[in-house]
Amino acid sequence: MPHDSSNEKTGTEDKFDPSIKILKRITRVLLEEGGIGRTALSQRANISYSRLILHIEWLERKGLIALVIDRGKVKVVLTRSGGELAATLLERSRQ
Repeated sequence: MPHDSSNEKTGTEDKFDPSIKILKRITRVLLEEGGIGRTALSQRANISYSRLILHIEWLERKGLIALVIDRGKVKVVLTRSGGELAATLLERSRQ
């Protein structure tokens, strides 16, 4: 009998291991901007767009960011939990 994998997850979302260095850059920009488009975020954080998207998807699954529509444009914003993470990451980088 053939194996039907149409209902299985690819598993990539479970295997992604985010970079703390990149998370710091992303959250720093989000703290400074309050909300920013994905392309501008990738430029400000100096991260390739494809790598940024992987991190954004991970952060969104964890409830640390939200994608909101503002005047017809999608913006990335920190949630309350994301703001707490950002503050912790920035504090640790200063120590």
